[in-house]
Amino acid sequence: MVRDLRLTMTPAHRAEGATRTQIRDAQPDARRRALVTDSAFTAAAQVTGIVGALGLTVVAADRLSKPDFAALMWALSTSAIVALIGAPGIGIALLTLGGRARRELGTELSRIGIVAGATTAAATVLWLIAGPATTGDRPVLRNSVTVVGMLAPAAVGYSLLDALARLRRRFGLAVLLGDGTRRLLVVGLLLTSASAGRWRPASLVAVAVVEYALLALIGLILIRDVGRLSMPRSPELTDTARSLWAFAPGAAYGALVPQAGIWLAAPFTEEADLADFSVALRLAYLLLVPTAIVSRVIQPRLATARDITALERPIRSASTIVGGASLVGFVAYVAGGRWVLRLFAGAEYGTAYHALLLLAAAMVASAVTGMCGQCLIASGHERSVSRPALVSCAAFFLLTPLAASRFGATGIAGASFVCVAGLNVVLLVLARRRLGVNTLPLVDPASYRALLRGRFA
Repeated sequence: MVRDLRLTMTPAHRAEGATRTQIRDAQPDARRRALVTDSAFTAAAQVTGIVGALGLTVVAADRLSKPDFAALMWALSTSAIVALIGAPGIGIALLTLGGRARRELGTELSRIGIVAGATTAAATVLWLIAGPATTGDRPVLRNSVTVVGMLAPAAVGYSLLDALARLRRRFGLAVLLGDGTRRLLVVGLLLTSASAGRWRPASLVAVAVVEYALLALIGLILIRDVGRLSMPRSPELTDTARSLWAFAPGAAYGALVPQAGIWLAAPFTEEADLADFSVALRLAYLLLVPTAIVSRVIQPRLATARDITALERPIRSASTIVGGASLVGFVAYVAGGRWVLRLFAGAEYGTAYHALLLLAAAMVASAVTGMCGQCLIASGHERSVSRPALVSCAAFFLLTPLAASRFGATGIAGASFVCVAGLNVVLLVLARRRLGVNTLPLVDPASYRALLRGRFA
């Protein structure tokens, strides 16, 4: 089969020593099947994440006291923040740099893994030293400081292997590496606990043990695919560290805007406004699910593409699909948002309606402007993304407290819309100027057919 496929490869493919994935993608039918399969696996991962998040909220609220519930959420969210500080942008960095490396993926993985391991270890040690100071006089949080230190490196490992799995088109394994896996592990721990009184945040140690075991198993499977690993020299590690930090502002933006609005606004507004914004944000993120699915499937294809401009039409077709889906959701929220809020969170959350509309509009803006940021990163212009992302984060940090003090939840959502929509417009213009690529929606049936044939291979 491989021999037959090699007959259809271009001379450029044969000269580069094509990988098995590239050989498979040389066949139009194989490209189409791969695109459909990868999309199905990615959709399953998104559904798992949503189910895990909702299940965690419902089960934890039922099984735990409020202090224990707060400690659980604090531990999970804090471990994600420590992981972000330790290895910002590690996933997209491996996806992009590994895609460029092609035949030297093993070497690139070795460099990135060593640098990420060192920085994550340093961040974890700093957390174990300084973390207790962030818990105040709340013993239930202080008991979770060590657990956060255990969970953070696992989060970095999951991000690294998730990118590697998608780069190798192993989207089935990527399902196991998503956020939903951790949430479902916690749900399982809660459901098997004898009683709420016996559960404590330190029980997350069991989750960490399972995570590391799963991480090791999937790591062994994936590393067999990447070729020979090597021990890089010191100058190579320095260059890799510089390359990784070019992705950090974009990663910080993705993690903080608009999620950080809750704690940025906390000193400046009432608890009811924070609750309204939190509920509105959860509902608004549902509009971003189609964008997340398409983006995760297409990112590795962009990273290995030889000419991104040749993919403009299918890229714009994908923007039409996700933009249209998010726009339908936005119209549904306009028409029945108050009813949805009451159904999802209770009658008292009807006041979050305007915040919901502003956040939903921000998600529509992200979907409609398309994959302009991913195109820039895949073509080596990650610093062109980092600079406006850094400005957007700074603007969000300045605007949110001011808007929250005047307009509550609606103000936080308004600041989110300005920063999210503003960044996406800037990236859209930069993609047009730097790459000559337009990522706005395109209504063209021929392009949809090309997309379904796996044109992104």
